Amino acid sequence: MMSNASYRIAFLSGELADPAMETRYRAYAAPETSRQARRALTVWGILLILFIPADFVTYGNGRALYASLGMRFATILMLIGSWLWFRRHPLAAVEGRLMTGLTLLAFTLFLWAYRATPPENIPWLVAVISIMLFGMFVMLPNRPLLAGLVGLYVIAAMVLLAAHAVPTTTPYRLTILSLILLLPVSCGFIAAYRFQAVRRAEFAALEQARAEITRSAELEAELRQQAAIDPLTGASTRRHYETVFQTELARARRQGRPLALCLFDLDHFKRINDTYGHAAGDAALQATADICRSELRATDLLGRLGGEEFVILLPDTNRSQAMVVAERLRLRLAEASVTVSGQRLTLTATFGVTELLPTDTTLADLLRRADQALLDGKRTGRNRVCSIG
Repeated sequence: MMSNASYRIAFLSGELADPAMETRYRAYAAPETSRQARRALTVWGILLILFIPADFVTYGNGRALYASLGMRFATILMLIGSWLWFRRHPLAAVEGRLMTGLTLLAFTLFLWAYRATPPENIPWLVAVISIMLFGMFVMLPNRPLLAGLVGLYVIAAMVLLAAHAVPTTTPYRLTILSLILLLPVSCGFIAAYRFQAVRRAEFAALEQARAEITRSAELEAELRQQAAIDPLTGASTRRHYETVFQTELARARRQGRPLALCLFDLDHFKRINDTYGHAAGDAALQATADICRSELRATDLLGRLGGEEFVILLPDTNRSQAMVVAERLRLRLAEASVTVSGQRLTLTATFGVTELLPTDTTLADLLRRADQALLDGKRTGRNRVCSIG
């Protein structure tokens, strides 16, 4: 699970401080940001076209008109190229490099077209530039720091243009002009910063929620596993095999199939614990479970009833077939040995077998008969298989 630091928003950039998390955010936000960028570029292009008649009114037929029209058409071509690129590469809309380059070139072309503007047009140009600067932050999706650098570039370029157009302009007036243009840049930067930071904070919260859900699911699965599997032997717990029995009982009744149950325990298990210690007893139980699993089918179920006692549920198996299985397991256990602290222990077990009867309704009915068969086996000498129908 990730630490809270992975979800932290960097103060200056408004982006996620963790590079891996920021990369995931960009991949997540790319499709929507690409659509937003293309919509903004479309509006930008339409506005450029709508103001063409105003150029004819303002400049008549001269070099200024041609410069303005050239600026507009060059910008429109860049907008079309960027629009197509964003559609093909949505991630580029989030990374900001193309949008930054586009706005730099567009502002450069705009200021170049008005480089020879008359002094009386400077206030009008400042107003237009201010609107364009604020619109750049609000309408065009870009990383706030990159857009801020574009804004500072435009302020510097506008001050130089004003100084060139009005050579008598004092430093004081140029400073006032800078502050006027800094206002839309500052407001736009704050708006863009807050928007980007909020979107990333929402993504971080979503990621945290997903991580918590995943962790909860993993924990639930782990708890379910612990509740279903005996930690020492890997056999099913009583709760689990009782649940499986109900399913198999319903299937056997529905399909008219046999169902057998085998109950067994290790002979003289207490002697193993008393003589060699509980570690030896645990090793014996683990070896018993391993041998049983190696001999049983995937559909069979091995469960630990308690202590050294095990139960085996055998679907689609009648009593005689179950006795064959139990005898095979008995022989395998008798042939096996467990080595603990240099001591070799021989294992034997006594088995009680029964099968589902028409009158049986619960697992306890079968366990009762299998236990009786098991007691019969112990009374007659252990290490054998007995059954009750």
